[in-house]
Order: sequence, then structure tokens, then C-alpha cells
Amino acid sequence: MVTIRWADLASVADLDTVVTLTNEYAKDPNANGTELPDQILCAIPSLLSEHPAALAVIAYEGDEPVGLATCVLSLSTFSAKPILNIHDIVVLKEKRGEGIGASLMREVESEAARRGCSKVSLEVADGNPARHLYEREGFVPSGTFMTKAIE
Repeated sequence: MVTIRWADLASVADLDTVVTLTNEYAKDPNANGTELPDQILCAIPSLLSEHPAALAVIAYEGDEPVGLATCVLSLSTFSAKPILNIHDIVVLKEKRGEGIGASLMREVESEAARRGCSKVSLEVADGNPARHLYEREGFVPSGTFMTKAIE
């Protein structure tokens, strides 16, 4: 049975779980395709614990973490309400297809509703198979997302 709970971003144990699952996600060909560098892995705990708008929800099978959604609160000036953005969503490769991703997304949606958000957003590449999950959960493409790296 899978249980879902919000991470305590002040907890070393929860932050370690977030780092481990984030690194598993980074290895996926639909993400980085390789592990994150040690300097990034070491920076994630303080980044999350010190960021006032960061949230994370973890899926467990028994005591084992099997999924994660890392989110950031943003805002919409057009609706004058917050937006909850799913920045990363992770399900361990061997656990995919079991409904864990959908459970994480529903939990994020419930939290967004509780916070009075106008929407939940996420970014996904066209060829990413997770796109099918997002569409099944009611997400629709919305415009063109562009980024510029700041170095």
C-alpha cells in the first residue's frame, strides 16, 4: 500500500529522501540522463529548507520512498491567486504504472485547492512518456514555455 505525506523541509531525514529521489529522477533519460553532481546534491537541502515557497510530497510503500513531487508556489497576476508549480515529479522506475504518480498529482492538486490556487502547472517535454499521465490527470498544454539560463 502506498501512503503519501508532505515532507518536513526542516527534517534532515526528509531532505535526504528528497535528494535521493531527485537524483534518481535526474538519471532518467527524460531528465538529465545522468546523476547530479555532488555540489548540486549537497546544495538541495539548504535550497529547499530556506526557500519560503518550496514544498515536497513523498510517496512511500511501507517505509520505502518510491515517489516525490517537488513544488514551488508562484502567482498569477491575471487571476490574483497563487499557482502551485510541480517542478519535479519522480516515481522510481520499478514502481511506474502503479498509480503512484497520479496519487502524488492528486495530493498536489488538493494542496493547491486548500491554498486557493488558480491552477497547478508543470513543464514537460513533448516526447516524455509521463505526458500521458499528466493528460489523464486533466493537464492540458498551455502556450509556449521558454527559458534562459542565468550563469
